[in-house]
Amino acid sequence: MSADPGHGAPSARPTWLEWLYLALGLFLVQRYFFFYDDAFVYFRYADNLLFLDAGLVYNHGEFVEGFSSPLWMLVAVALRATELSWVALVQGTAFVAFAAFWWLAILLDRRLAPEGARGNLSLAYLSVTYAVACFFSSGMETVLVQLAAVVFALFCVQPGKRAWQLALALLPLVRPELAAPWLLGFAWAWRSQRKLPLAMLLGAVLVNGAWLAFRIGYYADLLPNTYYVKAATSPEHGLAYVHDTLGAYSFYGWGAAAVLGAFLARRRGVELRLSARAVMAAAALVVAAYVVKIGGAPIHYRYLAFPFCLAVLATGGLVESIGATLAPRAAWVPAAAALLVLGWMGASYPDQLDGHPLAGGEQRADGVDLVYEAAYHRRRIGTDGAKWSRATPEAMRAWRVASPEFRYDAVAIDGWCQRAYAKFDVRIVHMFGLTDGILARVRMDAYRPGHKMLAPLADQIAGLVRASDRPHAVLTRAIAEGRAPGWIANAAPTVELLERKIYNDHSFLTNLGLALKFPEPIQPPAMRRAPADRPLND
Repeated sequence: MSADPGHGAPSARPTWLEWLYLALGLFLVQRYFFFYDDAFVYFRYADNLLFLDAGLVYNHGEFVEGFSSPLWMLVAVALRATELSWVALVQGTAFVAFAAFWWLAILLDRRLAPEGARGNLSLAYLSVTYAVACFFSSGMETVLVQLAAVVFALFCVQPGKRAWQLALALLPLVRPELAAPWLLGFAWAWRSQRKLPLAMLLGAVLVNGAWLAFRIGYYADLLPNTYYVKAATSPEHGLAYVHDTLGAYSFYGWGAAAVLGAFLARRRGVELRLSARAVMAAAALVVAAYVVKIGGAPIHYRYLAFPFCLAVLATGGLVESIGATLAPRAAWVPAAAALLVLGWMGASYPDQLDGHPLAGGEQRADGVDLVYEAAYHRRRIGTDGAKWSRATPEAMRAWRVASPEFRYDAVAIDGWCQRAYAKFDVRIVHMFGLTDGILARVRMDAYRPGHKMLAPLADQIAGLVRASDRPHAVLTRAIAEGRAPGWIANAAPTVELLERKIYNDHSFLTNLGLALKFPEPIQPPAMRRAPADRPLND
């Protein structure tokens, strides 16, 4: 099937139903607004760069890339440069991003929906889905991930459009696993256009190559620190994680309705753009397979944002084809179908909650299958910034002026990122290894996805740092002086190499050599396993 060149598409003027989706979606984005704890890692990096003159680091002098989305990191820095509060910035970004998602989904519907299918039910479905609304906020890169899903869908129906080709170049910077959809998209563009999509290739090489060069020159590594923390294989838990999302929002029923609609539309001889839909489905499946492989995430839906949104968008126009086939002359059918979908999806919520979130449903004490949900973070962190109000640009600048040699007031271990963020004048050893280059390399099974019980080891590292007059290469010196715990001393070659990376001098050629060296994982001492019902990050 040849790709649609984009000419002669129906008007993208929103219908009254689509305006309703926008209003409901914006209301729910505000109603379900929350901060995910890991967002405060991004916030501390941004504030250290902008207000403490420490660079793009979590702790001054430690060059560790402890974030998973370079693009969101850059966006966060640009937003925070305005010196507005993180509450205002995340709220504003959520509203703008949802409105952009809504508009792009309308453009997609006009190009993808079969003839006679009206109502844009895929947008209705996503506009009121609880998890989708939550993750337009959160302070995480998921806001970009959800936008990336609709941009990828538009690319699939218009692979020759240069704007979509260039936009796809950003996918690996949104999240590393989105490099796989880019590869699928590149192959689709090449096949459908029957020529090499050179602009798409050059854009991806330049954009991602630039960040890789920065990563090598600044962090002396080829991969972010979070890769080493979270690299795992747990397909059984990953499958449960996928079902946790698909089951909560009746995706199985939605998919069955889409198949029925496709069958009826085909019988009427309607063009369904099956090749474009197949590319969307393939991209969704590839990313979902990666999520299954790593065992999912400790929070409902987050790692499935791209495949979930893309899979729903791939059904565009199919469910409404049922009405277009059975009652082609009934003008009331699209509105009735839309209201049914809005009610159906708006009433859905995950098993982690004991009631509907609009009615004040609370997070169940133990989560579900080791997965928690936004309400846990919403309740504990709050949404007004009161718990981290100490970390203002003015306060950070004043402390920096008072500490011209940049000496932290204390050293602490912590695994709750919001609490650590408020301690901008304290060196933090992250007890889950997210921002610590040494702990990230400890080989240990996670007691939850991405969560290893590293607190005792973090405490030992913090003790060595406290006892040192300078943090540079503390562990290497402790090994040489015979003061290092056994697990550190036994990993001396790995620790020495990692500290050369962490405290590098930004010489590109030297750092390239360091980046191309891959140290052995660190073997931990025997420790008691964390209880399965331990709250996240507590």
